[in-house]
Amino acid sequence: MCESEANDAAIPSSPLARPDVCVSRPWLDELDTPLWLNDRAALYANEWKISDEGFGGTKRLNWEYPLYDPATMKVSLLTDPDNEALLEVAQRFCIALREGHIRSITSAENQVAMTRRLLSIFAWMRLNFIYSVDYITTLDFRLFMQAAPWGLVRLLDAESRFDNYLESLQRSGRKIPVRFIRTSFDSKKMYERIDASEVHRQIGVDPELATKFGKNFTFKFWTAVAALNGSELVRNNQKHLLELVVEPEREPMKLNSLQKYVQAWQALHDMGYLLPQRCSVNPASDYVSGENMSSKKVAREALTVADIEDSEGITETMPDLQAFHIVDRACRWVINYSDDLLDLRKLATQRVSNAVCRSQRLKALTDILEAYAPKNFSAEDLGAPWPLIAAGRKNAVEVRGLSINHATSIYLMAASAIVIAAFTARRRGEILTIKGGEQTDNDQVPRALYLDERGEPWMWSYIEKTFQKWDRTPIPPVVVRAIEVLEALTESTRKKSGSRNLFEVEHLRGGSLIRFDIVEAINLFADFVNVPLLEDGSKWIFRPHQFRRFFALLYMYRYNYGEHGKMEALSHQLRHFNMEMTKRYIEEIYESDMLKAHSKNIVVDLMSGVLRGKRKALGPGGEAMKKHLDEMLHEVIKHSEILSGEEPPWVAHKIAERVMMKLNIDMIPFKWGFCYAYKHKQTGEFRGNCVADGVKADQPDVAKATPKRCLGCEHLYVDENFRTLWETGATTYRSRLERGGISDIMRDYAQEYARVYEEGLKAYFEDGSEWGE
Repeated sequence: MCESEANDAAIPSSPLARPDVCVSRPWLDELDTPLWLNDRAALYANEWKISDEGFGGTKRLNWEYPLYDPATMKVSLLTDPDNEALLEVAQRFCIALREGHIRSITSAENQVAMTRRLLSIFAWMRLNFIYSVDYITTLDFRLFMQAAPWGLVRLLDAESRFDNYLESLQRSGRKIPVRFIRTSFDSKKMYERIDASEVHRQIGVDPELATKFGKNFTFKFWTAVAALNGSELVRNNQKHLLELVVEPEREPMKLNSLQKYVQAWQALHDMGYLLPQRCSVNPASDYVSGENMSSKKVAREALTVADIEDSEGITETMPDLQAFHIVDRACRWVINYSDDLLDLRKLATQRVSNAVCRSQRLKALTDILEAYAPKNFSAEDLGAPWPLIAAGRKNAVEVRGLSINHATSIYLMAASAIVIAAFTARRRGEILTIKGGEQTDNDQVPRALYLDERGEPWMWSYIEKTFQKWDRTPIPPVVVRAIEVLEALTESTRKKSGSRNLFEVEHLRGGSLIRFDIVEAINLFADFVNVPLLEDGSKWIFRPHQFRRFFALLYMYRYNYGEHGKMEALSHQLRHFNMEMTKRYIEEIYESDMLKAHSKNIVVDLMSGVLRGKRKALGPGGEAMKKHLDEMLHEVIKHSEILSGEEPPWVAHKIAERVMMKLNIDMIPFKWGFCYAYKHKQTGEFRGNCVADGVKADQPDVAKATPKRCLGCEHLYVDENFRTLWETGATTYRSRLERGGISDIMRDYAQEYARVYEEGLKAYFEDGSEWGE
């Protein structure tokens, strides 16, 4: 008889969890049972199972949170009687998040995440001898923000407590605790496994939070396991750490993560009237005296003070070469390779289900692979998953082979996610919550794939960040195929579990589900398909949101920077609240190598059209362009007249190209016009309204560009394609003023911008004089 893998599904979510224990908590008696909890009894349990009301899976929130007190050097739980007041704050906070009192949170995942950040703040408070929210001062918050940028390990002093724990084990001759796990096929057979959760409990750290401590802490943990217990007890997916020559560096907290902690602090302050203990510190106004700051600005300021480079101020735009490579390979997997992979998985599932041990499973899989020949691809095809091996790690590069299980449950799923992200611009959570199969009595969420009355395909997804509702997005055939692949891949799993999730699939052997980490999976896929390295020899780290930017980049390329009203369509596709969000989005990806190259073609085409009279250049920038073209035209073709319409297209194109190259001109897009960004001959400097007096610049400051600032600027180019935008702006603000019922501040703002748009219409467009009369 051989030994099978551990049945991880039997492992409890936390060693601290006593989910069935219900205790008296008077503050809950006065509250109605939330719709996102199963019943009244669940409200009094030590672990809440929070649902998404049909929108997603259930998330667990364990209230038995460890709090380490350095005064007593002991660990207590949030549910202990001495901590009852803090528990009441936390539970009321959690309920208020979902009930819409302060924050508009509709998903269980975000509700649990925000509450857990509050519990981390409680852990930090206890470490700093703060036993009540009422006692928090502005100095305390600033001390938190001083330590937080360096990561959770430093913030919660976890490393020193772990070191002290190891010393106590060594002094007493003990080893790191283990637990015994039964094998799935033989209830009498058991094996040892390191009990990491028990270690975290001993040092007073929440086990789930410890997973976010970073590679440095993970390295120290498993190095200690190897030293005290032997390397055979180091988990397989961590053994590579033992081979490292240099200890991994401690990673600082990213801007987005730090911002979320600031948001938790802000919510704690804003909910003061709902909570028994009130936080008097307002992060928005108290972090820097005299300034009112957003949570992101507070986080960025903290990183600046700590001299940590802000690497997540914005989502990075993928380099063109790496972006097109991984999207190409993902499309190949979805379109060309998926049928064979799905067939192999079906065969493997049938054969493995009859095997009783690991050796029999391996033999069955080996026999299948030896007899199978792919019908739709070969090993020579780009990024092809062939040949496969019977078993291996999910990191195929490490073992130089990919198993059927991982090829389908991780890599094919990752390829499908990449395709969906790249060609729909949906966010990470919007992708992971799409549903397969038809609606049920318990799950009324629409199926992801939908065909309208004309047979056009759409994808239903939940737009939480902005719309907070289920909405449908038009999709191309490749996305249709990606959804169909996910439905086929998860069909048997969904039938067994009753779930409709498309990113959950069980092991080939059955039983437990394979955890799909979209970031990890995408980067594993990138390694397997040999995404080229960057110029410095390092790997690009892919994240789901980068494919959203990739979509915007392709859109900009296709529609010449959003001319002719196409920017509004992009804004809707991204599900932005307003065009300002889209404008910032486009400005951030403007430096893409592909768009830089394409911008030259746009400039040449536009100037050529002006030269041939096919396009009427308006505004100061338009006049400057005509002047430059006129000068170049007389230099190239003597005695010709500008805008005569008689020049052959190729002549106009050549003249425009020479002007662009000679003057090194960019045309930077805004929704109200282009910035014709030429430099002055005498100084070689750019002089625009967006550049402060006395500042030397060679390009516009796009972050400061607004219709008001650009009005009258010598670089503003407009033509008839932008008339609608100026008319819409004038009409919108003027009608808002006429309706009334707005504050003095908003009235002044509307008057100012109505004036800006009306003056622009008068100055730049024919028949514009009627505006503002």
